[in-house]
Amino acid sequence: MGPLEMKNVTKEDSNRFKAVAIFDDENDARQAVTKLHDVPQSLLNNGKVSLDLVSSSKFKISSKIYQAVEQQFASHTPSRHKDHLSFHTYFDSSVQQRYVTLKVEGVSVKAVAKATNEIEKIIAGRLVENEGKPLWSSSLASNGPLYQQLKNIEMSYNIVILRDRQKRHLRYFGPDRLYAAAQELIIGFTDADANTTHAVHLDARQFIWACRGGFDQVSTVLGRNFVTFDMTSTPKIIVTGSADQYRQALAIVDAGSTKGITNDVRSSNKEDCVICWTSADDPITLHCGHVYCLDCFERLCMSGNAGDSGFLIECQGGAGTCREVVTSQELRDELSSAALEDVLEASLTTYIRRRPHELRYCPSPDCGYIYRIHASTKTYTCVNCLEPTCMSCHEQHGTMSCDDYKDLASGGNEAFNRFKREINIKDCPECKTSMEKVMGCNHMTCGGCGVHICWVCLETFKEAPSCYGHLTAVYGRIADMEDLLL
Repeated sequence: MGPLEMKNVTKEDSNRFKAVAIFDDENDARQAVTKLHDVPQSLLNNGKVSLDLVSSSKFKISSKIYQAVEQQFASHTPSRHKDHLSFHTYFDSSVQQRYVTLKVEGVSVKAVAKATNEIEKIIAGRLVENEGKPLWSSSLASNGPLYQQLKNIEMSYNIVILRDRQKRHLRYFGPDRLYAAAQELIIGFTDADANTTHAVHLDARQFIWACRGGFDQVSTVLGRNFVTFDMTSTPKIIVTGSADQYRQALAIVDAGSTKGITNDVRSSNKEDCVICWTSADDPITLHCGHVYCLDCFERLCMSGNAGDSGFLIECQGGAGTCREVVTSQELRDELSSAALEDVLEASLTTYIRRRPHELRYCPSPDCGYIYRIHASTKTYTCVNCLEPTCMSCHEQHGTMSCDDYKDLASGGNEAFNRFKREINIKDCPECKTSMEKVMGCNHMTCGGCGVHICWVCLETFKEAPSCYGHLTAVYGRIADMEDLLL
Protein backbone atom coordinates (compact mmCIF):
# COMPACT_ATOMS: atom_id res chain seq x y z
CA MET A 1 0.00 0.00 0.00
CA GLY A 2 2.93 2.31 0.69
CA PRO A 3 6.05 2.76 2.86
CA LEU A 4 5.57 2.41 6.62
CA GLU A 5 7.11 4.60 9.28
CA MET A 6 6.40 2.04 12.02
CA LYS A 7 4.48 -1.17 12.63
CA ASN A 8 3.68 -3.03 15.83
CA VAL A 9 1.81 -6.30 16.48
CA THR A 10 0.50 -7.38 19.89
CA LYS A 11 -1.58 -10.39 20.98
CA GLU A 12 -4.80 -9.44 22.78
CA ASP A 13 -6.09 -12.98 23.51
CA SER A 14 -5.84 -16.50 22.13
CA ASN A 15 -7.87 -15.66 19.03
CA ARG A 16 -7.15 -12.00 18.36
CA PHE A 17 -4.13 -9.91 17.42
CA LYS A 18 -3.88 -6.14 17.28
CA ALA A 19 -1.61 -4.48 14.71
CA VAL A 20 -0.74 -0.80 14.39
CA ALA A 21 0.78 0.51 11.14
CA ILE A 22 1.86 4.12 10.62
CA PHE A 23 2.20 5.11 6.96
CA ASP A 24 4.48 7.83 5.62
CA ASP A 25 1.60 9.12 3.49
CA GLU A 26 -1.95 9.62 4.77
CA ASN A 27 -3.43 8.65 1.39
CA ASP A 28 -1.71 5.24 1.61
CA ALA A 29 -3.33 4.69 5.02
CA ARG A 30 -6.76 5.58 3.66
CA GLN A 31 -6.26 3.24 0.72
CA ALA A 32 -5.28 0.39 3.06
CA VAL A 33 -8.48 0.81 5.09
CA THR A 34 -10.64 1.01 1.96
CA LYS A 35 -9.17 -2.12 0.36
CA LEU A 36 -8.63 -4.35 3.40
CA HIS A 37 -11.36 -3.56 5.93
CA ASP A 38 -13.79 -6.46 6.44
CA VAL A 39 -12.37 -8.26 3.38
CA PRO A 40 -11.50 -12.03 3.59
CA GLN A 41 -7.73 -12.62 3.64
CA SER A 42 -6.17 -15.80 2.28
CA LEU A 43 -3.35 -15.60 4.84
CA LEU A 44 -6.00 -15.90 7.56
CA ASN A 45 -7.88 -18.80 5.97
CA ASN A 46 -10.33 -16.26 4.56
CA GLY A 47 -10.74 -14.64 7.94
CA LYS A 48 -11.51 -10.93 7.96
CA VAL A 49 -9.57 -8.03 9.43
CA SER A 50 -11.21 -4.99 10.97
CA LEU A 51 -9.40 -1.75 10.15
CA ASP A 52 -9.84 1.79 11.45
CA LEU A 53 -8.12 4.94 10.22
CA VAL A 54 -6.88 6.49 13.45
CA SER A 55 -5.88 10.14 13.85
CA SER A 56 -3.62 11.20 16.70
CA SER A 57 -1.81 14.14 18.27
CA LYS A 58 1.30 14.14 20.46
CA PHE A 59 2.49 16.71 22.97
CA LYS A 60 5.81 16.80 24.79
CA ILE A 61 5.55 18.95 27.91
CA SER A 62 7.54 19.61 31.07
CA SER A 63 6.98 17.00 33.80
CA LYS A 64 6.39 19.69 36.40
CA ILE A 65 3.76 21.37 34.19
CA TYR A 66 2.03 18.00 33.69
CA GLN A 67 1.86 17.47 37.46
CA ALA A 68 0.39 20.95 37.93
CA VAL A 69 -2.37 20.54 35.31
CA GLU A 70 -3.03 16.80 35.65
CA GLN A 71 -6.41 17.48 37.29
CA GLN A 72 -7.44 19.60 34.31
CA PHE A 73 -6.64 16.73 31.95
CA ALA A 74 -8.70 14.39 34.14
CA SER A 75 -11.71 16.75 33.99
CA HIS A 76 -11.96 16.10 30.25
CA THR A 77 -12.09 12.29 30.65
CA PRO A 78 -15.93 11.99 30.29
CA SER A 79 -15.96 13.86 26.97
CA ARG A 80 -13.08 11.72 25.67
CA HIS A 81 -15.00 8.55 26.51
CA LYS A 82 -18.06 9.95 24.77
CA ASP A 83 -16.03 10.64 21.63
CA HIS A 84 -14.31 7.22 21.81
CA LEU A 85 -10.86 8.74 22.25
CA SER A 86 -7.91 7.14 23.98
CA PHE A 87 -5.46 9.21 26.02
CA HIS A 88 -1.96 7.92 26.81
CA THR A 89 0.79 9.31 29.01
CA TYR A 90 4.44 8.35 28.52
CA PHE A 91 6.99 9.38 31.12
CA ASP A 92 10.57 10.27 30.20
CA SER A 93 12.95 7.36 30.84
CA SER A 94 15.99 9.60 31.32
CA VAL A 95 17.50 10.30 34.73
CA GLN A 96 16.23 13.89 34.78
CA GLN A 97 12.67 12.86 33.76
CA ARG A 98 12.22 16.38 32.42
CA TYR A 99 9.36 15.66 29.99
CA VAL A 100 6.07 13.80 29.68
CA THR A 101 4.61 12.86 26.29
CA LEU A 102 0.83 12.97 25.89
CA LYS A 103 -0.96 11.21 23.05
CA VAL A 104 -4.62 11.43 22.11
CA GLU A 105 -6.03 9.26 19.31
CA GLY A 106 -9.34 8.24 17.84
CA VAL A 107 -11.25 7.40 14.68
CA SER A 108 -13.08 10.73 14.46
CA VAL A 109 -10.84 13.49 13.09
CA LYS A 110 -13.14 16.17 14.50
CA ALA A 111 -13.07 14.61 17.97
CA VAL A 112 -9.26 14.40 17.92
CA ALA A 113 -9.04 18.02 16.75
CA LYS A 114 -11.38 19.12 19.54
CA ALA A 115 -9.36 17.27 22.18
CA THR A 116 -6.13 18.68 20.71
CA ASN A 117 -7.44 22.24 21.09
CA GLU A 118 -8.41 21.54 24.70
CA ILE A 119 -4.96 20.14 25.51
CA GLU A 120 -3.20 23.05 23.79
CA LYS A 121 -5.16 25.54 25.91
CA ILE A 122 -4.25 23.71 29.12
CA ILE A 123 -0.52 23.37 28.39
CA ALA A 124 -0.28 27.01 27.20
CA GLY A 125 -0.95 28.17 30.76
CA ARG A 126 -2.47 31.47 31.81
CA LEU A 127 -0.78 34.86 31.62
CA VAL A 128 -0.33 36.40 35.07
CA GLU A 129 -1.71 39.94 34.85
CA ASN A 130 -2.22 43.00 37.01
CA GLU A 131 -4.95 45.40 35.88
CA GLY A 132 -4.99 43.84 32.42
CA LYS A 133 -1.22 44.09 31.86
CA PRO A 134 1.44 41.35 32.08
CA LEU A 135 2.92 41.23 35.58
CA TRP A 136 6.71 41.55 35.65
CA SER A 137 9.65 42.87 37.65
CA SER A 138 13.22 43.29 36.41
CA SER A 139 14.38 41.34 39.48
CA LEU A 140 12.75 38.22 38.04
CA ALA A 141 15.44 38.15 35.35
CA SER A 142 17.82 36.70 37.95
CA ASN A 143 17.53 33.85 40.44
CA GLY A 144 17.57 36.30 43.35
CA PRO A 145 15.23 36.78 46.33
CA LEU A 146 12.20 37.68 44.21
CA TYR A 147 12.55 34.55 42.12
CA GLN A 148 12.92 32.48 45.29
CA GLN A 149 9.62 33.94 46.53
CA LEU A 150 8.07 32.80 43.26
CA LYS A 151 9.39 29.27 43.84
CA ASN A 152 7.96 29.32 47.38
CA ILE A 153 4.50 30.11 45.98
CA GLU A 154 4.87 27.18 43.57
CA MET A 155 5.67 24.81 46.43
CA SER A 156 2.89 26.11 48.68
CA TYR A 157 0.15 25.68 46.05
CA ASN A 158 1.62 22.80 44.00
CA ILE A 159 1.48 24.95 40.89
CA VAL A 160 4.02 26.10 38.28
CA ILE A 161 4.80 29.69 37.36
CA LEU A 162 7.09 30.03 34.35
CA ARG A 163 8.97 33.24 33.65
CA ASP A 164 9.74 34.38 30.12
CA ARG A 165 12.67 36.76 30.47
CA GLN A 166 12.55 37.75 26.81
CA LYS A 167 8.85 38.63 26.69
CA ARG A 168 8.97 39.81 30.33
CA HIS A 169 5.93 37.98 31.62
CA LEU A 170 4.84 35.06 33.83
CA ARG A 171 2.56 32.13 32.96
CA TYR A 172 0.50 30.21 35.51
CA PHE A 173 -0.08 26.44 35.36
CA GLY A 174 -2.47 24.87 37.82
CA PRO A 175 -6.13 24.70 38.90
CA ASP A 176 -8.24 27.75 38.01
CA ARG A 177 -9.43 28.02 41.63
CA LEU A 178 -5.87 28.79 42.84
CA TYR A 179 -5.01 31.44 40.24
CA ALA A 180 -6.46 34.44 42.11
CA ALA A 181 -4.62 33.60 45.35
CA ALA A 182 -1.30 33.09 43.56
CA GLN A 183 -1.82 36.27 41.52
CA GLU A 184 -2.45 38.34 44.67
CA LEU A 185 0.75 37.09 46.31
CA ILE A 186 2.83 37.78 43.20
CA ILE A 187 1.41 41.30 42.86
CA GLY A 188 2.22 41.93 46.51
CA PHE A 189 5.88 41.01 46.41
CA THR A 190 6.54 42.58 42.98
CA ASP A 191 5.08 45.89 44.24
CA ALA A 192 7.29 45.67 47.31
CA ASP A 193 10.29 44.90 45.12
CA ALA A 194 9.81 47.92 42.83
CA ASN A 195 11.90 50.16 45.08
CA THR A 196 14.74 47.63 45.48
CA THR A 197 15.63 47.10 41.81
CA HIS A 198 18.37 49.23 40.24
CA ALA A 199 19.94 49.12 36.78
CA VAL A 200 23.59 49.87 36.04
CA HIS A 201 23.58 50.70 32.33
CA LEU A 202 26.77 49.79 30.47
CA ASP A 203 28.45 51.60 27.60
CA ALA A 204 30.45 49.65 24.98
CA ARG A 205 33.66 49.61 27.03
CA GLN A 206 31.90 48.65 30.26
CA PHE A 207 30.03 45.88 28.46
CA ILE A 208 33.28 44.31 27.22
CA TRP A 209 34.72 44.64 30.73
CA ALA A 210 31.68 42.90 32.20
CA CYS A 211 31.94 40.06 29.67
CA ARG A 212 35.61 39.51 30.48
CA GLY A 213 35.35 39.11 34.22
CA GLY A 214 33.79 42.35 35.44
CA PHE A 215 30.38 40.87 36.12
CA ASP A 216 32.07 38.20 38.24
CA GLN A 217 33.62 40.95 40.35
CA VAL A 218 30.24 42.58 40.99
CA SER A 219 28.51 39.27 41.81
CA THR A 220 31.36 38.23 44.14
CA VAL A 221 31.10 41.44 46.17
CA LEU A 222 27.29 41.78 46.27
CA GLY A 223 26.31 38.11 46.15
CA ARG A 224 25.37 35.93 43.20
CA ASN A 225 21.63 36.06 43.96
CA PHE A 226 21.50 39.85 44.01
CA VAL A 227 22.82 40.71 40.55
CA THR A 228 22.03 39.63 37.01
CA PHE A 229 23.47 40.47 33.60
CA ASP A 230 20.65 41.70 31.34
CA MET A 231 21.46 41.80 27.61
CA THR A 232 17.92 41.55 26.19
CA SER A 233 17.80 45.23 25.18
CA THR A 234 20.57 47.63 26.25
CA PRO A 235 23.33 45.92 28.28
CA LYS A 236 22.97 46.48 32.01
CA ILE A 237 23.63 44.89 35.37
CA ILE A 238 20.47 44.57 37.48
CA VAL A 239 21.03 44.98 41.23
CA THR A 240 18.31 43.78 43.61
CA GLY A 241 19.07 45.43 46.92
CA SER A 242 19.57 48.69 48.76
CA ALA A 243 20.70 52.03 47.38
CA ASP A 244 24.09 51.43 49.03
CA GLN A 245 24.49 48.15 47.13
CA TYR A 246 23.56 49.96 43.91
CA ARG A 247 26.21 52.63 44.55
CA GLN A 248 28.72 49.90 45.35
CA ALA A 249 28.01 48.22 42.00
CA LEU A 250 28.42 51.54 40.19
CA ALA A 251 31.80 52.06 41.84
CA ILE A 252 33.01 48.58 40.83
CA VAL A 253 31.92 49.11 37.22
CA ASP A 254 33.51 52.57 36.98
CA ALA A 255 36.77 51.46 38.57
CA GLY A 256 37.08 48.19 36.68
CA SER A 257 36.27 49.49 33.20
CA THR A 258 38.85 52.30 33.44
CA LYS A 259 41.77 49.99 34.28
CA GLY A 260 41.97 48.49 30.82
CA ILE A 261 40.36 45.43 29.30
CA THR A 262 42.19 42.12 29.09
CA ASN A 263 41.69 39.56 26.36
CA ASP A 264 40.83 36.86 28.85
CA VAL A 265 37.35 35.44 28.49
CA ARG A 266 35.31 35.36 31.67
CA SER A 267 35.89 32.22 33.72
CA SER A 268 32.39 31.36 34.92
CA ASN A 269 31.21 28.78 37.39
CA LYS A 270 30.60 25.57 35.45
CA GLU A 271 27.02 25.45 36.78
CA ASP A 272 26.24 28.97 35.51
CA CYS A 273 24.06 29.48 32.44
CA VAL A 274 26.24 30.84 29.63
CA ILE A 275 23.44 33.23 28.57
CA CYS A 276 22.21 34.88 31.79
CA TRP A 277 25.36 34.12 33.84
CA THR A 278 23.40 33.07 36.91
CA SER A 279 22.94 29.64 38.44
CA ALA A 280 21.18 27.63 35.73
CA ASP A 281 17.46 27.06 36.33
CA ASP A 282 16.29 23.67 34.96
CA PRO A 283 19.87 23.17 33.67
CA ILE A 284 20.72 21.36 30.46
CA THR A 285 24.23 20.50 29.27
CA LEU A 286 25.16 20.38 25.58
CA HIS A 287 27.66 17.97 24.04
CA CYS A 288 30.34 20.66 24.27
CA GLY A 289 29.92 20.84 28.04
CA HIS A 290 28.29 24.27 28.34
CA VAL A 291 25.29 24.71 30.63
CA TYR A 292 22.05 26.62 29.94
CA CYS A 293 18.83 27.43 31.74
CA LEU A 294 16.04 25.66 29.86
CA ASP A 295 14.38 29.04 29.19
CA CYS A 296 17.65 30.57 27.93
CA PHE A 297 18.27 27.54 25.71
CA GLU A 298 14.82 27.87 24.13
CA ARG A 299 15.48 31.56 23.41
CA LEU A 300 18.87 30.69 21.88
CA CYS A 301 17.21 28.15 19.59
CA MET A 302 14.54 30.62 18.49
CA SER A 303 17.12 33.30 17.67
CA GLY A 304 19.02 30.89 15.37
CA ASN A 305 21.76 32.08 13.03
CA ALA A 306 20.55 32.43 9.45
CA GLY A 307 24.05 32.46 7.98
CA ASP A 308 25.29 31.57 4.51
CA SER A 309 24.98 27.85 5.23
CA GLY A 310 21.38 28.10 6.43
CA PHE A 311 19.67 28.09 9.83
CA LEU A 312 22.18 27.15 12.54
CA ILE A 313 21.96 27.18 16.32
CA GLU A 314 25.42 27.71 17.78
CA CYS A 315 26.50 27.38 21.42
CA GLN A 316 27.33 30.75 22.98
CA GLY A 317 29.58 29.33 25.70
CA GLY A 318 32.97 30.83 26.42
CA ALA A 319 31.54 34.34 25.95
CA GLY A 320 30.48 33.44 22.42
CA THR A 321 33.69 31.66 21.40
CA CYS A 322 32.40 28.06 21.45
CA ARG A 323 30.23 28.14 18.26
CA GLU A 324 29.57 24.38 18.39
CA VAL A 325 26.39 23.63 16.42
CA VAL A 326 23.53 22.28 18.53
CA THR A 327 22.58 18.85 17.15
CA SER A 328 19.09 17.88 16.02
CA GLN A 329 19.08 15.15 18.68
CA GLU A 330 19.74 17.75 21.39
CA LEU A 331 16.83 19.82 20.08
CA ARG A 332 14.51 16.80 20.26
CA ASP A 333 15.76 15.82 23.71
CA GLU A 334 15.75 19.23 25.38
CA LEU A 335 12.83 21.17 23.83
CA SER A 336 9.13 20.80 24.43
CA SER A 337 7.01 19.94 21.40
CA ALA A 338 5.73 23.54 21.15
CA ALA A 339 9.24 25.02 21.32
CA LEU A 340 10.60 22.46 18.84
CA GLU A 341 7.79 23.27 16.41
CA ASP A 342 8.63 26.99 16.64
CA VAL A 343 12.31 26.28 15.94
CA LEU A 344 11.49 24.05 12.97
CA GLU A 345 9.14 26.72 11.60
CA ALA A 346 11.92 29.33 11.86
CA SER A 347 14.29 26.96 10.08
CA LEU A 348 11.74 26.32 7.32
CA THR A 349 11.17 30.06 6.90
CA THR A 350 14.92 30.58 6.45
CA TYR A 351 15.07 27.70 3.95
CA ILE A 352 12.24 29.18 1.85
CA ARG A 353 13.55 32.75 1.89
CA ARG A 354 16.94 31.59 0.65
CA ARG A 355 15.37 29.90 -2.38
CA PRO A 356 13.22 32.58 -4.06
CA HIS A 357 13.69 30.90 -7.46
CA GLU A 358 12.42 27.54 -6.16
CA LEU A 359 9.83 28.25 -3.46
CA ARG A 360 7.33 31.03 -2.79
CA TYR A 361 4.59 31.85 -0.33
CA CYS A 362 1.06 32.13 -1.70
CA PRO A 363 0.38 35.89 -2.10
CA SER A 364 -3.16 35.62 -0.68
CA PRO A 365 -3.38 37.53 2.62
CA ASP A 366 -3.11 35.24 5.68
CA CYS A 367 -2.83 32.10 3.55
CA GLY A 368 0.73 31.08 4.39
CA TYR A 369 0.90 28.08 2.03
CA ILE A 370 4.04 27.42 -0.01
CA TYR A 371 4.33 26.47 -3.66
CA ARG A 372 7.20 25.23 -5.79
CA ILE A 373 8.06 27.16 -8.95
CA HIS A 374 7.82 25.18 -12.20
CA ALA A 375 8.94 26.79 -15.46
CA SER A 376 6.57 24.58 -17.45
CA THR A 377 3.48 25.69 -15.50
CA LYS A 378 1.78 29.01 -16.20
CA THR A 379 -0.57 29.10 -13.22
CA TYR A 380 -0.57 27.59 -9.74
CA THR A 381 -3.83 27.14 -7.82
CA CYS A 382 -3.28 27.14 -4.07
CA VAL A 383 -4.58 23.99 -2.37
CA ASN A 384 -5.50 26.06 0.68
CA CYS A 385 -7.20 29.26 -0.54
CA LEU A 386 -7.83 28.02 -4.12
CA GLU A 387 -6.63 31.33 -5.58
CA PRO A 388 -4.65 31.10 -8.88
CA THR A 389 -1.16 32.64 -8.95
CA CYS A 390 0.76 33.53 -12.12
CA MET A 391 4.05 31.61 -12.22
CA SER A 392 5.75 34.35 -14.27
CA CYS A 393 5.29 37.36 -11.99
CA HIS A 394 3.99 35.52 -8.86
CA GLU A 395 0.98 37.81 -8.58
CA GLN A 396 -2.74 37.06 -8.65
CA HIS A 397 -4.21 38.85 -11.66
CA GLY A 398 -6.71 36.37 -13.13
CA THR A 399 -7.05 36.62 -16.91
CA MET A 400 -5.19 39.96 -17.05
CA SER A 401 -1.71 39.87 -18.58
CA CYS A 402 1.38 40.45 -16.43
CA ASP A 403 2.14 43.76 -18.18
CA ASP A 404 -1.42 45.05 -17.84
CA TYR A 405 -1.49 44.12 -14.16
CA LYS A 406 1.89 45.78 -13.58
CA ASP A 407 0.64 48.98 -15.21
CA LEU A 408 -2.52 48.92 -13.13
CA ALA A 409 -0.72 48.19 -9.87
CA SER A 410 2.05 50.72 -10.46
CA GLY A 411 -0.38 53.61 -10.10
CA GLY A 412 -1.28 52.63 -6.57
CA ASN A 413 2.34 51.85 -5.68
CA GLU A 414 3.92 54.94 -7.20
CA ALA A 415 3.62 57.06 -4.06
CA PHE A 416 5.11 54.28 -1.96
CA ASN A 417 7.96 53.70 -4.44
CA ARG A 418 8.69 57.44 -4.54
CA PHE A 419 8.86 57.49 -0.76
CA LYS A 420 11.32 54.56 -0.77
CA ARG A 421 13.55 56.34 -3.27
CA GLU A 422 13.54 59.49 -1.15
CA ILE A 423 14.74 57.69 1.98
CA ASN A 424 17.17 55.41 0.08
CA ILE A 425 15.33 52.10 0.44
CA LYS A 426 15.84 49.47 -2.26
CA ASP A 427 14.33 46.04 -2.90
CA CYS A 428 16.38 42.86 -3.08
CA PRO A 429 16.57 41.79 -6.75
CA GLU A 430 16.00 38.16 -5.75
CA CYS A 431 13.21 38.08 -3.16
CA LYS A 432 12.02 41.74 -3.15
CA THR A 433 12.71 42.27 0.56
CA SER A 434 13.09 46.02 1.24
CA MET A 435 16.48 47.17 2.57
CA GLU A 436 17.87 50.42 3.96
CA LYS A 437 21.59 51.26 4.11
CA VAL A 438 22.36 53.76 6.83
CA MET A 439 26.17 53.53 6.87
CA GLY A 440 29.16 51.39 5.90
CA CYS A 441 30.32 49.86 2.64
CA ASN A 442 28.25 49.12 -0.46
CA HIS A 443 28.14 45.39 0.18
CA MET A 444 24.70 44.41 1.50
CA THR A 445 23.32 41.06 2.63
CA CYS A 446 19.59 40.55 2.17
CA GLY A 447 17.83 39.78 5.43
CA GLY A 448 15.27 37.72 3.54
CA CYS A 449 17.10 35.36 1.19
CA GLY A 450 20.70 36.01 2.29
CA VAL A 451 22.04 36.92 -1.16
CA HIS A 452 25.00 39.35 -1.33
CA ILE A 453 24.21 42.60 -3.18
CA CYS A 454 26.08 45.55 -4.64
CA TRP A 455 24.17 48.54 -3.29
CA VAL A 456 25.18 50.72 -6.26
CA CYS A 457 23.90 48.60 -9.17
CA LEU A 458 22.02 45.83 -7.28
CA GLU A 459 24.02 43.03 -8.91
CA THR A 460 23.83 39.86 -6.80
CA PHE A 461 26.51 37.40 -5.69
CA LYS A 462 26.58 34.09 -3.84
CA GLU A 463 29.54 35.07 -1.64
CA ALA A 464 30.74 38.28 0.01
CA PRO A 465 34.28 38.23 -1.54
CA SER A 466 32.77 38.24 -5.05
CA CYS A 467 30.76 41.34 -4.17
CA TYR A 468 33.82 43.15 -2.81
CA GLY A 469 35.78 42.18 -5.93
CA HIS A 470 33.01 43.63 -8.10
CA LEU A 471 32.95 46.91 -6.11
CA THR A 472 36.72 47.32 -6.42
CA ALA A 473 36.85 46.43 -10.12
CA VAL A 474 33.87 48.51 -11.26
CA TYR A 475 33.83 51.46 -8.85
CA GLY A 476 37.40 51.52 -7.53
CA ARG A 477 36.30 51.39 -3.87
CA ILE A 478 33.97 49.42 -1.62
CA ALA A 479 32.23 52.43 -0.04
CA ASP A 480 31.34 56.04 -0.65
CA MET A 481 33.59 58.48 1.19
CA GLU A 482 30.75 60.03 3.21
CA ASP A 483 29.74 56.57 4.47
CA LEU A 484 33.28 55.86 5.62
CA LEU A 485 33.29 59.09 7.63
CA LEU A 486 30.08 58.26 9.53
